[in-house]
Amino acid sequence: KLPLQLAYKEHFTVDSQVRVITAVEVTSAEIGDESQLSTLIERQPVAVQEICADTKYGTFENYAYLIRQGILPSISPWSPGSPSKKENRFKLNQFIYNYKTDTYTCPAGKTLMCGAKTLHYNCFTYHGKKRECKACSLRTQCISPRISCKHIFRNSLQEFKDKALVHLQTEHAQHTIRQRKSYAEWVNAESKTRHGLRRAMFRGLDKVTIQVLLTASVQNIKRLITHIPSSSSVVKELFVQSQYFMFFLLKQRAFV
Repeated sequence: KLPLQLAYKEHFTVDSQVRVITAVEVTSAEIGDESQLSTLIERQPVAVQEICADTKYGTFENYAYLIRQGILPSISPWSPGSPSKKENRFKLNQFIYNYKTDTYTCPAGKTLMCGAKTLHYNCFTYHGKKRECKACSLRTQCISPRISCKHIFRNSLQEFKDKALVHLQTEHAQHTIRQRKSYAEWVNAESKTRHGLRRAMFRGLDKVTIQVLLTASVQNIKRLITHIPSSSSVVKELFVQSQYFMFFLLKQRAFV
């Protein structure tokens, strides 16, 4: 675990073809990575059809945003903390949700109703009937002896996560997730080891943003040079119009 220190974060996206950096955002280190996804997407120079990122970005809010924008969410869900190690208890996915009736069905075939259409920590509460839970033969596999009935908490954006989980089961999504490791992570390592971005040269968010943008520009120019004929005149023109050349190389997928 790292000691407390003053630091900044660079958030960026790269395209899925030649590792061109398509958007950059700099924040203080206290800002969560997942909160910057929508900002990065809104800065894309071309329409994005698919986004791949690490699990930190796999939140309900990000799934909802991507699906509403018509973007495929190739992001594995984030599971903060370690899972509970209750003895032989039923997992949440063993309770079947019915969209038509807005109810859950437990492994014993009993129905859990939504208690009230009010949100608690952005979740709705579903519970079984006390008399049914008390007499259930599977009670010891479901709830603690101190609890009168089973309760399930369903996030108000759960439907978007369910759609994302269906997409994540496809071979296309799994291939994209594997591909990301050699794109986004490689660009991040390059900026630190070859271009001095491991340490901030100045203090202040504006100054660090300038450092990050210049570093990203250098990395992009390196990519662009490999896609043009070798000529001194072309290279000079490239430095003048690098941003214009860049967009012709972009694909409609981005990695975070």
